[in-house]
Amino acid sequence: MRSVTAMTISDFITHDLPHEWSDMRVNTQLGALRCFFDFLYFGGVVDKVAPRFLRMRPRVKKLPPTLTQAQVKKLLKAAQNPRDRAIIELFYATGCRVSELTTIRVEDIDFVRRRFRVQAKRKERMVYFGPPAGRAIRRYLGKRRAGYLFQDVVPQQEGYITYYKTAWLGNWRDYHSGPQHGNKRCKFLGNPQRVSREEAEAKFRRFLKGVDLNRNKPNRPLTRNTFCKVVQEVGRRAGAGFWSVHFSLQTLLKQSSTAASLRI
Repeated sequence: MRSVTAMTISDFITHDLPHEWSDMRVNTQLGALRCFFDFLYFGGVVDKVAPRFLRMRPRVKKLPPTLTQAQVKKLLKAAQNPRDRAIIELFYATGCRVSELTTIRVEDIDFVRRRFRVQAKRKERMVYFGPPAGRAIRRYLGKRRAGYLFQDVVPQQEGYITYYKTAWLGNWRDYHSGPQHGNKRCKFLGNPQRVSREEAEAKFRRFLKGVDLNRNKPNRPLTRNTFCKVVQEVGRRAGAGFWSVHFSLQTLLKQSSTAASLRI
């Protein structure tokens, strides 16, 4: 170990490592060698830290891919429901961060001046949007006038059937007479010796037509993961070239920052 020099480390990195490794991967290897030799130096095994005499490779910043206007139009057409269309339109019109869109409240939106206030990274600023985004937001909101703009999705409950000893039981939750998570309810559907599962399921479906299955809809915003999944799914359905597979929010945000002024 004491015979290892900076040239030895350099030869290992330039000759022994695979050629297809990127500069970042090489820098990671050099960083690992530095930490290892620091440990040896403090333990008295070596007299010097040879990897510290080598300089890290400069990081090359690559420009992110951008979308053409034709691709953006195709992306907007691929949004199949009002919520997804509003999300894509607002991303494209404002260039807001995901964390900023998740905190927008309906009562804070000025539809006359087409603007709203966002707060992120301890700063506050006014964001403007154009008529297409305004129409998409109104279509998505309908008659709703309060709460978070993009609320968390609460799937509709459908109930389920279980088998317990000598009974088919239909199960669902009642969210109107119980706590927030609802009270569990059961319906006897017959004895398995006399009633088949298909008959029990048909009987349960008929019974549920007279039951209110609506769940409590909490006033909480969409999560960041949901936003990403929405945009990625819309990009997959649009299916135009590289971004049908590798589409990301950053691509859309980079495009929107230059195109927002054209849509106001």
